[in-house]
Amino acid sequence: MSHKTLLIVGTAKVVETGKIHYNLTLYGQSNEDKRMIYIRQVKPIVKCYPEMIDFCKNVYSSYFNTDLFNIVTLEQLTLL
Repeated sequence: MSHKTLLIVGTAKVVETGKIHYNLTLYGQSNEDKRMIYIRQVKPIVKCYPEMIDFCKNVYSSYFNTDLFNIVTLEQLTLL
């Protein structure tokens, strides 16, 4: 069974244009490394929450060189 966990920590702010500005730190865990390790900090500007999740999953997938299937996400977000 594949273990792919993505932890998303950060803030979100809705601006006048209706976009959401996120300031996020991404951590990940995979079969090769069971520890939760730092991936990178990102600041996506998106239209909705699912778009932010897709963006973060793509960063995870690129970092661990894996597919997008079965990535479990855990989020700790603060709305500013």
